Amino acid sequence: MSQTAYKFAGTVADPNTGWTNKDNVKAEDDACAEGKCPKQQGYPLVLTNFGFSADDIPAGATIDGIEFVIGRYSNLANEAFDSSLYLQYSGADVGSNMASATKWPANGVVEDVTYGGATNMCGTSLTRANILDSSFGIEIIPLKTASDSTVVGFVDFIKIRVHYTVSTGKKDSFFPFFSALFSFFSFSNLFFHG
Repeated sequence: MSQTAYKFAGTVADPNTGWTNKDNVKAEDDACAEGKCPKQQGYPLVLTNFGFSADDIPAGATIDGIEFVIGRYSNLANEAFDSSLYLQYSGADVGSNMASATKWPANGVVEDVTYGGATNMCGTSLTRANILDSSFGIEIIPLKTASDSTVVGFVDFIKIRVHYTVSTGKKDSFFPFFSALFSFFSFSNLFFHG
């Protein structure tokens, strides 16, 4: 099994206008996007255009797993949490909700949390072609607990890498060999016994 390098989003959308400095999630540099965390009906942050190419995932590859890391924290401890966390393709959520029940840390310390993995497809059946498409990405919606305090979620970055297997083609190479061998013996039989 092989894996790509981690990739960062090229495009970030804030469709419900709940985030500031949203483009800060395009790099792992401690500069954060800041999002409102209400009790319900949160604000999506949608990242796409991760830039996977044919050089990253060879033709004929089978996708084995999708892994992503989110660096995040909150202004208050034990308040912000992942409410909705889905991979995206063609403008829609796909697969399973990968949200973690773990509360985001506070005190300005970015915590890096890994989701998915080498053999975890996150509930999808995405193909190489899907992942190379610029619409492939991720959407996160944080919420807060029952607190009446103002809760803000900070996201430093979201990066994705893809695990894949490329067929060696060795199995298919036996067929030309046996075909040639069969032809040889057929010819020999015709020549010596014809």
